[in-house]
Amino acid sequence: MKESIQNIELERQLNNLSNAEKKFRVRSLFTLITILTILLLLITLSLFQFRKYSTQVSQLKTTTKTLNDSISKLQHRLKNFEAFSEYSVKWDSVDILVSDPIKYKLSQEAHEALLALADSVTLNPESVYLRYYVKYKDQYPKYNRIPEVFKRNRVQNSIRRIGYKTFDIDNDSYRENIGTNVIHFHPEVSENDIKAIALCLLRVGIELKGIEVFSNRWINSKFKTVEIGSEKSLVNSKTLTAKDVLNLDIAAKIKTANIQ
Repeated sequence: MKESIQNIELERQLNNLSNAEKKFRVRSLFTLITILTILLLLITLSLFQFRKYSTQVSQLKTTTKTLNDSISKLQHRLKNFEAFSEYSVKWDSVDILVSDPIKYKLSQEAHEALLALADSVTLNPESVYLRYYVKYKDQYPKYNRIPEVFKRNRVQNSIRRIGYKTFDIDNDSYRENIGTNVIHFHPEVSENDIKAIALCLLRVGIELKGIEVFSNRWINSKFKTVEIGSEKSLVNSKTLTAKDVLNLDIAAKIKTANIQ
């Protein structure tokens, strides 16, 4: 009898243990499901936030780029303000007006064209190797009253003021009794730079008669070079105007030069 009672108690305890184990498994499974659900929810929220912030970051980058571009353009315009301003050319204007009112009108037209060009495009003075054959005729006629901050040579001064640097070839053999009247350029030089150089010469009274591409024999040795010089054959030719310079078809000149 005693043994029977012990067996019944043991069976009851085993059942309780089995039930407790089942409940533990259910609770464990529920806990696991709850944890996984919470993790899934957190991951979903994180992905949503990530996408949200990614979109915001992308928008911020776009806005930043737009602002940087605007700042860059503003800096470009501010940088050109002094170089292309009326003040920077007033000494030339006075000398030209006194000597030749017609040339003064051409100078002012070139000045306005240069302002418009500089305001609409980006010039690259550092990419151009500029050679200038120094001429007596290019001196200021009344240079004694020009401030020392300005050079006495009209070409050197005008080029320097718009950011270009010249390699000056100062030799008596190049100092013929004619002034600068022609520009030669390499095909790789930007059209905008060529026109800016031409306009800045016209606005200081240089009687520019031609803008030509280097002949094929000089192409390899004068890469990205612009030369400011003179040719006797052009002395009696018509002086270019600002309109002539702006309408100049550089590509056609290069194409023609390549054919020859």
